[in-house]
Amino acid sequence: MGINSCKFADEPINKKVVVIGGSYAGSAIVKLLESTFDVVWVERRPCLVHKMNVRTAVYPEWIDTSLIPSDHMLRRGERIQGNVTFIDKSTRAVSIDTAGGKEVTVNYDYLVIASGATSNSPVEPRFTDMSSSTLENIHDYFKQSSDVIANAKKVVILGGGPVACEMAGEIKERHPQHSVTIVSNSDRLCASMRVNLEEGMKIQSVIQKCGIHVLLGKSVKLPSNLLKESFITGDNIPSIEGLEDKADLIINCTGSTPNTSFVPLEWLNDKQQVKVNEKLQVNNGVYAIGDCNDVKEPKLFVTAGSKKFMLGFPTGQADIVAKNILAIETNGKIATYTPKDSGKAKVVLPIGKNHHVTINEWGPIGIMKAQSYFYSAHWSFSRNPRAPEVPKTTRDHH
Repeated sequence: MGINSCKFADEPINKKVVVIGGSYAGSAIVKLLESTFDVVWVERRPCLVHKMNVRTAVYPEWIDTSLIPSDHMLRRGERIQGNVTFIDKSTRAVSIDTAGGKEVTVNYDYLVIASGATSNSPVEPRFTDMSSSTLENIHDYFKQSSDVIANAKKVVILGGGPVACEMAGEIKERHPQHSVTIVSNSDRLCASMRVNLEEGMKIQSVIQKCGIHVLLGKSVKLPSNLLKESFITGDNIPSIEGLEDKADLIINCTGSTPNTSFVPLEWLNDKQQVKVNEKLQVNNGVYAIGDCNDVKEPKLFVTAGSKKFMLGFPTGQADIVAKNILAIETNGKIATYTPKDSGKAKVVLPIGKNHHVTINEWGPIGIMKAQSYFYSAHWSFSRNPRAPEVPKTTRDHH
């Protein structure tokens, strides 16, 4: 049977697979494995935060579309809302602080670490403890983010990657009177996506036509206590060479931090990423997929895996690990993962709802992403019966 079949084997296999993390990679692999294995899915949040949807941090009316309920995903198996605090290698068990305030221990035959990474940008709330992970607090976080942006007049966005470009587009479209400037230390926008200089100029041209300023080759040094802050305001704002007026808000879109504090130190590299081999294996029976591992490729939604529902995107990391766990149990062929860090750049970049850039991709995909960030497909993938209606965005005319 194919890797995306609902059923891997004729009979269920009596082995327990614990999956840590419920974002794109984690939700993909539980869906692939649940019909064959005894799956226990551990996720801190009550929903998938669709952080691909940058619009949520700017338009509060988009919040409900971006918080995708997780409770319909599993058809069998167990879902635990909780935070993994420790992995015991010797007993093959994970310790979990649950949303209900209990500490539980779950043993595993296979463990898949899909805990992701937390962006420094405002596209998702920070996790501090289980009380910060309620639906109400996540909703409040995005409402407060949109208020901070609305109340600023001169906005600087640090970073030149896709999130920075999309954030700039959303802000300028919602608040056309705001001054919005992207500041990057690179010589081109979206350099992390392997774009060349000509392609970078194509992106820059569209952004500038939307009234957004671009400063390239400018390094901004932030104090160590602000390196991971999404919003920088007041006296903390540094002066930036080449900027005529001092910003009243800096939005930090300069990277992310792997969610791996619970992982044994010997499994981590110096960047706190989980070390994996070409099979995405950490050691015997343990795998890591998605943003938390050290695979050298742009960490994108499509590389997480199991995205055949979206216009035939390629096999990703979750697909390979699901196939390999099954292969071990059925004496099948072990697969290796080929990183997507070669060949041409592939970019689908909304600049607000009405503009976009596509590079080496089908143009209409850019229009589709700009309109909705594919949110309805994610609701469908999560087996929710019905997605909300497309929100009506409003524009600030101060």
